[in-house]
Amino acid sequence: MSTTTEEVITSSLAACMKFAKGPSPNDAYEARVWEMAGAHSFLLNALLHLYKTAGSIPSEKHCDFAEYALMWYAAVHHHHEWEESSYYPLFGPKFDTETIITEHQIFHDGVERLKDYLVSCIPAGTAWGFGQVSEHTNQVAFDAATFRALISDFAEPLGAHLQQELDYLEPAKLRASGLTEADVKHIGVMTATHMRSLPPTIFLVYVVLHVPKESGFPPAPGLLRNFVAPYVFWIPYRRLWQFAPQW
Repeated sequence: MSTTTEEVITSSLAACMKFAKGPSPNDAYEARVWEMAGAHSFLLNALLHLYKTAGSIPSEKHCDFAEYALMWYAAVHHHHEWEESSYYPLFGPKFDTETIITEHQIFHDGVERLKDYLVSCIPAGTAWGFGQVSEHTNQVAFDAATFRALISDFAEPLGAHLQQELDYLEPAKLRASGLTEADVKHIGVMTATHMRSLPPTIFLVYVVLHVPKESGFPPAPGLLRNFVAPYVFWIPYRRLWQFAPQW
């Protein structure tokens, strides 16, 4: 019996959540895998939500839903671009991350096809994601079956990568590489600085609305994470957040 796309994403999410539960660990090495697992869990949970709800969106809201779905693309694209350009270079030369980065190519084209389709479903000139603008000449009607099929094309390799990456970042492996506690803490500081630089009304709200409740990710102050983000920062893009999981 073949595994459905929903089952594939659900299984990957469960595997990542094993490392993402609760607050950030005090141990610097364990915190790195917890942080990555939290990021992967919110991306998978958001993708699962998109896949499950796409067929129930009223036609008059299809454009807004497509724009909301592009937030997922913007988040996953930014996550991997940041890993390649800024995050994993911090691990070198002691810890080789080339394999992790190379794996991005396995699902890259499928994710890009999803983005191209969604952009074609919103009006030309529409701002989406983290500052992009749609540029096309022929807008097409959103079709849930097409959307779900595009997700199915990359769900398995994406899920496999997100799980495998946590194995690469095992605390014992980080320690064995020669990375010192100071090295690893510096990586954590640089990560936190980067996350704070992202627009809170888009990025932080998206993360908070889609991360599984069992996880303390993102590692933000309680008031910001539990009230300001979902109830105040939420307001400017509430047209899109109407499709998010119920808070």
